[in-house]
Amino acid sequence: MVDIRILFSKEHDQMFNIALEHAILTNSADHKLHSTLRIWRSEKSVVMGRNQNITDEINIEYCEENNIWILRRISGGGAVYHDMGNLNVSLFIAPELKKSLEVNNLQEITRKMTELLMKSLMKIGYSKLEIKGNSNIFYHGEKISGSAGYMYKNWHLHQRFFLKSIYYFLRNIQY
Repeated sequence: MVDIRILFSKEHDQMFNIALEHAILTNSADHKLHSTLRIWRSEKSVVMGRNQNITDEINIEYCEENNIWILRRISGGGAVYHDMGNLNVSLFIAPELKKSLEVNNLQEITRKMTELLMKSLMKIGYSKLEIKGNSNIFYHGEKISGSAGYMYKNWHLHQRFFLKSIYYFLRNIQY
C-alpha cells in the first residue's frame, strides 16, 4: 500500500500557487516524502508551459487591460486560462507510487492518469468522452481537460487542468 498526502489549497493567488507546485515537488523529492495530491483553484490568470513563446500564445494587451496575470509554470504543455471556476489537480508522484501504478516514464504516467480520470468521469455519468493527443479529454467534442508534466529526481509532477467551470461538471452528472 502506498501512502498519499491530500492537500486542499485555500490559497487563490496564482503566483503563490505556481511557486508552491515547485516547492512541493523539490521538497518531496529531496526529503523523500509521500506522494501528494493537491486540489486547488486560482484567481484569473494565464499560465504558459515552460517552452512557449508568449507573443505566439497570449494576447498580452487583452490580459493587461483586464488585469489578468501572465505566468509560466515549470511543466510543459499549452497555455491555460485560470479563474475561480476551474479546478486544478496536481499529483506529485513518488517512485513508490510509480511502481504501484506500473508506470516508468512521463508518457506512461500521463496515459495512466488520463485513463483513470476517464473511467472516473464515466462512472458518474459522463458519456461521449474521448482522448485526443496525449492527454486531452473531450466531452461531446469540446475540450474539458488537459495536462502537463515535469520530472525531478525520479519524481513526477502530473498537473491536470479542468478547463470548464466546476458547475459545468456538476450540472452534467447523471444520477
